[in-house]
This record gives sequence, structure tokens and C-alpha cells, in this order.
Amino acid sequence: MMYSIDTAAQYTAEQQGGRITLTDEKFIKLVENALDRERRRLKDDSLAEGFAKNVGTAGGAAAGSPEGDWFMIAEKALGFEDDYAAYISACEPPQDPSPAEAARRAITERLLTGGGTNFFVPMPEYEPSELAVNEIIWVGTAERLCGGDGGMNTVHANEFVQAAYLDELISRQNPDGSFGMRGDSDPDLTAMSLILLPKESEAAVKALGCLSEMWQSGGITNCEAAAWCIIGYCSQDICPNDTADFTAANGRRPIDLLAQDCLCRDGGFSHLPNDDDSAALPTEQALLALAALAEYNAGGGGLFDEITVDTDIYSQHKISGESFDEFDEAAAQELSASTSNIEALRALHERANYCGATDEQKALVEGKLTEIAEKHRVISELNLETTEFFYPPEDVGFSKLSQLTEHNRRAAAVAEEDRSLLLAAEELVSREKRLKAECAAGIAGLAVLIAAAVIIKVNS
Repeated sequence: MMYSIDTAAQYTAEQQGGRITLTDEKFIKLVENALDRERRRLKDDSLAEGFAKNVGTAGGAAAGSPEGDWFMIAEKALGFEDDYAAYISACEPPQDPSPAEAARRAITERLLTGGGTNFFVPMPEYEPSELAVNEIIWVGTAERLCGGDGGMNTVHANEFVQAAYLDELISRQNPDGSFGMRGDSDPDLTAMSLILLPKESEAAVKALGCLSEMWQSGGITNCEAAAWCIIGYCSQDICPNDTADFTAANGRRPIDLLAQDCLCRDGGFSHLPNDDDSAALPTEQALLALAALAEYNAGGGGLFDEITVDTDIYSQHKISGESFDEFDEAAAQELSASTSNIEALRALHERANYCGATDEQKALVEGKLTEIAEKHRVISELNLETTEFFYPPEDVGFSKLSQLTEHNRRAAAVAEEDRSLLLAAEELVSREKRLKAECAAGIAGLAVLIAAAVIIKVNS
């Protein structure tokens, strides 16, 4: 896929809604701020202790709740220390759990403790055909992740049972490659399916293609959907930050929607873009997506794979796995060296240095920034002359006409797209024309007087 940009505005600085360059420093700040937001909400420096003390209270933010499980899985995957065994021990045995809840809690125990606590009651053997799509995904993932481990009694060590869930999931796939609860095309469920679908399988390829189409057509618009796209792509051994399939024509990717548009001032994330009201659900799922990126780029697979890697975001390099891709190169070629593009080119320069652009690509961007810097120098000199010698324009007299003419000649050499930065440019041009017209009129009048004097002299 080749990228194209129609206007310079499509590659703008982060503050204007363009691409984010998720450097290691920015990645760590995102993670720390989101975790701190939850710690403040729990009023505890430890997430594990904060969730544990809420067991039996109203509100839902307790050990064993979806909020607690997802936050703890993300915190552990990101390499933070906490009392994960205490969190599991604080969870009350589920009473008649739904299939998705039973699977989630089995997965949580496995990922937080390795399954050593052996705490949860055995997860029932469900009939796959009786489950909803989301339940098939999570029960099947729990079977794969936890089955066969001698220290676990939550799931079954039966590969035929595990295959049954996968077969049932594939049978529910829509013709366009998507998944939905009732035959609809749901981006979240389609992305979640990639956790269970075998890598490079026909079903996975179809789901990936459908998600790409959803993104390209603007069908993915909220934080949670963007987060699951990132998690799902990492599960398929694909970095979502540097693939053409998940880059829209204007360069936007799920990470830009999640970590820029949905980021709130309190460090949390909002469901919809440009809403500063953060919530637990988008925040926990955004953290899961960041954890998936960290694990994937540390050499691991997906966040819910059988084999996990130890992640240390404080020593890891290029945590987000971004590269200087085809869109960046196209932008470097097509963005003009206009002063109006300086923020876009600065963002592109940061990206080139961080993401490993070639020397030629770096030189191209740096050359345009150098050209803009020279334009700024010339414009600054002209503006300084204007304020010192030609302001206000209507007060400029004949004594400064030659100096004004030279000033306007230099100003005329400034490109039209940069002329907005010149002070009183049009007024000074008008003043020069008026002075020259007055001068010409004065000369003409003098010529008439001289001619009249000659006539008088001759006649006398």
C-alpha cells in the first residue's frame, strides 16, 4: 500500500491531532500516569492492596472484578512489582460465574502467579455452540493458556476440547472476516478473535483484512476498539504501529487515537476522542494495549500467549516498536519548506531520529528545516526593519523612498505561502506606490512650470 498526503495539515504536530511519536520517555509517562490515576482512585500506593481492600464493598473496583483483573494483568505485563499473589488470594470464589468471567479469572491467576495458587474452582466444560462469540474467545484462550499445567485445576488439559472452541469461533466468522454477537461486524470482537485464531490461518488473515478495512474507512472511533486492535495485532506477531494495513491515508493509526485523542489530563483515557472525562474501562484497556506493545517488542508474542516474557520498560529500547515508514517518507518528500509546515517537519524530524530513518531521509527533513530557518531569518530581519524604519507605513516620507523600495524588493522574494508572517507588507507596498506617484506628479508639475517659464522668456 502506498500513502499519499493531500495537504500539509495531514502531517501536523501532535497537539494538532497528527501522528504521535511514542518515544520510550512518552511511553513510560503514559503508563505511569495511568497507573497513578488508578492508585489515586483506590487511595492506595499498591493496586493489589487497593483492589483487595474493596472486596465485599459496593462500587465494583475490587479484586476479582473485570476492572481489577485487567489493571493487574497490565501492571504485571509492564514489569511493575506488586503483591500479585495477595491479589489472587483476596478474590472471592465466583458464584455461578458466566463463561467469560470464569475464563477471565483463570487467565488472571495464570498470568499473575503462574497458576501456583490453585485457588479457583474448576472451570466447567462448556458446550461451545451454546456460547456467545466473546465467551468462545475467552474460554478458548483460557483452555489454551492454562490447560495441561499440573498446578492448575481451572481448565482442562484436552487438546480436543481446546480445538472445539476454535472450530466454533471460525464457524461464526462473517463473510467479510469480522465477528459480532449477532452476525454484525464488531471491531472489538474482531480484534479479540485474533487472540485465539492461529497465526497466519485463513480465518486470522480474513479478520486482519476486515480490521484494516474498518480502520481505513473510519469505522474504529473509540479508545477500547483501538486498544483491542493493538492487542490483536500483537497476538498475530504484527506491530500495529508500523504496518501499512493499519495506517490511514492521512497517516493515523490506532495508537494515535488511543494515546493522543483519548488521553485525558488526569493520566487516564476517555471512551471517545477529545473528551477529558477519563473512565476505568478505556484506561484499563489502553494499559493492556501498551502492555501488549511492550511484551511484543521485548521479544514476546501476544499478551495472552502461553509463553510470556519479562518486560522492563525502564531499560527497554523502542518499546512501542515504531519505524520511519512509507507514510513518513512520503511526507518528507511532499511537505514543502514553508514556514507554515515547521511544526509538521519538526515532528517528522523527531520521528526520523527516534524511529531509525536512513541518513538520506534524515538529510531530506533536516534540509527543509534549514531552509525554513533561513526563511525565518530573512523574515525576522524584514520585520525588524519595518518596526524600526517604516512603521506606521503612512508616516514614511520621500527621504526613505529608496530604502523602502529595497525593503519591498526583498519582501517580494518571500514565497506567497510565507508572506503572512511579514508585518504590514501590503501597506508598505501601497506606500511605496503612492510616494512614487506623488514624486512623479511633482516632477510633472515642475516640468510644466519650467516649460511655462521658457515660453514667457521667449515671448518677452
